[in-house]
Amino acid sequence: MKSSNEHVISTVINSPSYGELFPQPHQIYEFVKGMVGFQSIVSYALMPYEDSVLYILHALDEERSFILMPAEHVQDYSFTIDKDTVEALEIGQPEDIVTMLVVNIIDGAISVNLQAPVLFSPKTKKGCQYIITDSNLPVRHFIQGRGE
Repeated sequence: MKSSNEHVISTVINSPSYGELFPQPHQIYEFVKGMVGFQSIVSYALMPYEDSVLYILHALDEERSFILMPAEHVQDYSFTIDKDTVEALEIGQPEDIVTMLVVNIIDGAISVNLQAPVLFSPKTKKGCQYIITDSNLPVRHFIQGRGE
């Protein structure tokens, strides 16, 4: 239990896209393998996006963000995680991982990338974007719009 004299360090993200964001400590993750194209960014906050199933993954120190959707919203989606990633995220059991998918909106069509899920370990506060190389999963799986 925290004493009333203990100071809580708060993080504020000033995002041009989302305004001021105030992530809580349990929402901050260290990325052990960065997002594709942004490997140098290691600290992100994962926060719910308004009243929706979507989440914002926003870098703490840079103007970079992604919209994510829980993978459970894609029927029959599964893959195997390699040993190096399990060790990097310090995962003990499959249920220790939360899988999200990067959302893309192009010309009004909404798709998710099934080849590069974003993995989170709430217990260890670590995350990464995992590239699935041995499957026929699409980069653009349409959930609304084109391809429905």
